[in-house]
Parts: sequence; structure tokens; C-alpha cells
Amino acid sequence: MDQRYMPLLGRQLYVERHGNPEYLPLLYLHGGPGEGAYEFLRHQGPRLAQHLHLIALDQRGVWRSAALAEGESLSPGDLVEDCEALRRRLAIPQWSILGHSFGAYLAVQYAVTYPNAVTALLLEGAALDLADSIASLLEHAAVLFDRHGHADHARRCYEAARQPDPDQRMAVFLDVGPDLGDDRSLLYLPNGGDNYGTLPFAQAELEHLGAQAARHLDSLRANREMYQSLLPRLHELDMPICWIQGELDPVATRTQRAALMTALPSATVIVFPGIGHLPHYEVADGFTHAVTQFLFGGLPFPPITPATTDPDSPSR
Repeated sequence: MDQRYMPLLGRQLYVERHGNPEYLPLLYLHGGPGEGAYEFLRHQGPRLAQHLHLIALDQRGVWRSAALAEGESLSPGDLVEDCEALRRRLAIPQWSILGHSFGAYLAVQYAVTYPNAVTALLLEGAALDLADSIASLLEHAAVLFDRHGHADHARRCYEAARQPDPDQRMAVFLDVGPDLGDDRSLLYLPNGGDNYGTLPFAQAELEHLGAQAARHLDSLRANREMYQSLLPRLHELDMPICWIQGELDPVATRTQRAALMTALPSATVIVFPGIGHLPHYEVADGFTHAVTQFLFGGLPFPPITPATTDPDSPSR
């Protein structure tokens, strides 16, 4: 594993690389916004490194990368340019990209901006229409509040889900989320679990990382570009596409999956049954198998935890 800070477009970004640099390069883009790459690499770094040159970064202003300045502007386009600067810095002619949640949004935006640099695109738990994903999260949160008898909170979530302004939806979701307590994780992990484990950071460091992530999100919200749906641009993609999600994921909605299947009927769609938003953790071996099978065109990696291919999707 190679860990280092790299100067990219005048900022210090934290970058990790796993696996042999001679292997097929795969860029991982985390979600959140502001989540950082640590959690994904904890589960998939050692696994994917057996087959791929896995590259991941904490996006601008996030976690171990340099913090944003107070009031500094930030757009998804800026994050895309950071990725392109990284590709050039590493002298990688082309790479595949795997994006999780909001990272899938960035992966698609990168692919339509730099199509010649992308050999394949994998979208895990994708939020390609953030307004739609937030509405779905609010509705799922309302169910949890109802379950515990918090009718006022549930009503507020349902009302916010119908707000035409996506940032108002986001504001309510961020406001009510802490009131779910431990149940908040059930939105993403319906079967429970601890995807972070014991973090190698002191409490003061964790608070600092959390503040950086919040500033990252606030800057993206102020810019508002992230609320522009990328579903109308899917038809521009001409590289192999793989959509991966858990059956119970509230972020990667049926509406967005249907839009992808309509725009890209040759896309591979894999739905893991009975799990939520984090297949890379919930069925880690099966996820690794799905990624490598897709990228290597069916080379005989032994199946571990089998994925189910969506019956409504044509095979790749």
C-alpha cells in the first residue's frame, strides 16, 4: 500500500494506492458528500488489490486531505478536475472508475467530461439524482420515526420529501437525522453492523475530520450544482457500465435504476438481495467478485458470495 499527500491543482490531497501498479487501474470515488475513502478501503483495499491497481483519494477538503478555507467555493466539477489532475500526475492513460453513492455522481460526471480516459464505469448505491435520493431517505426516515411513535418527526420528513427545493430536503434530513439516534444507521444498513470498526484516530482528530466533512458539504450545497440530475446525460456514456446496489438501498432508487436501464439497455445491473447501501461491506467478498468479474469479462475468479443479476436487465 502506498499512502501519500499529492499536490493537485494547488491543494494537498490524500491518496492511497493498493495493488501492483502494473495491474488494471481502478479509481474509487467515495460518497457522502464528505465521507472519505477510509471505510471503503478498510473492506475492499486488500481484496481488490489482489486483482487491480486500486487508487483512492479523500476528496478536496475531506478527511485527510487539506481542509477547505472558510467560505471557499466547491462544485462537483472541481472534484472531477481533481481526479483528472490525479490521473495525469500518475501518468495513467486510462482507468476504470468505481463510485459509491455521491461518488457515483462524480464518476458519471467525470466520464461525460473525459470519456476517452474511462474504460469502464461501476456505480455502487448510486445517487445520480440527489433530489430523488434525499426524498427517498426522508421517506425511509419517516418510517423509522413512526415505528418509535415520533409522529411529528415522521410528518416533517414526509412533507420535506415533497418539497420542490432539493436543498430544503437536504436541510431537513440533516436536521432530523441525529434524532434517529442509533437507528440512523438502519437507513443504510438495514441488517445492522459496524462498517467503520475501531477508527485509528483520537477523539479530537475525529471531531476535526467531522468539521472538515461538514464544510465540504456546506460548500457543495452553496454551489447547488450537485442537485442537477445526471439521469438525462446517461445516454452520453459509451463505455461498459455496471450498476451495483443492495435490494433495500434507499439511495439508489428504482426510479434511477429504471432510468439507467432505459438510457443504457446494455448496462449490467446487479442487485444483492436483502441488503442496503453498502454492498462493499455487507457482502464484501461478493462485491469483490462482482467488480472483478465485470472488469475482466468473465475470467474465472471463484464465486464467493453470489450476486443476483436483475432479471429486467440484459446481460452484458
